[in-house]
Amino acid sequence: MQQERVQKKTTNDNAFLYFCKNNSKNIIILLAVILVNSFAINSFACEKTEQNIPDGLKDLLQLAKQGDAKAQYNLGVMYKSGNGVERDYEEATKWFRLSAEQGNDKSQYNLGVMYYNGDGVRRDYQEAEKWYILAANQGNANAQYNLGNMYREGDGVAQNYEEAAKWYALAAK
Repeated sequence: MQQERVQKKTTNDNAFLYFCKNNSKNIIILLAVILVNSFAINSFACEKTEQNIPDGLKDLLQLAKQGDAKAQYNLGVMYKSGNGVERDYEEATKWFRLSAEQGNDKSQYNLGVMYYNGDGVRRDYQEAEKWYILAANQGNANAQYNLGNMYREGDGVAQNYEEAAKWYALAAK
């Protein structure tokens, strides 16, 4: 029994070390998001300087500036929601675009939402459709659903119930 517990602990420790070793970039991004979100939004009321930006945000910004699509997506989410930073739709759009151009389906979907709603950009249904299609073709159910809505309502596209049904069916899978 004791030997069995020791063997399980060793196996769990090895699995944890393997996970950490092979997911270090994801862990850094996750920790950065957690650290940034632990700060109250009021902490950003003072003038933004290098000294009063939380370390987690600095790490996330560094990864994003180096072209990490997940970090760029996370910054986009933070700026869109105002979670950990001051809400800034234009900044959110910038980070979503950088990530979306690398093929990140969540960023493509969010960029579609920004264009559909006119948040931080001029409202543009054709541009929204473009980004939704890119995300939908990667299996993003939210983008598929929104395309269904666009075709059902005729928002920026010819109203087409068959096309709407196609996108709704894909979203439901």
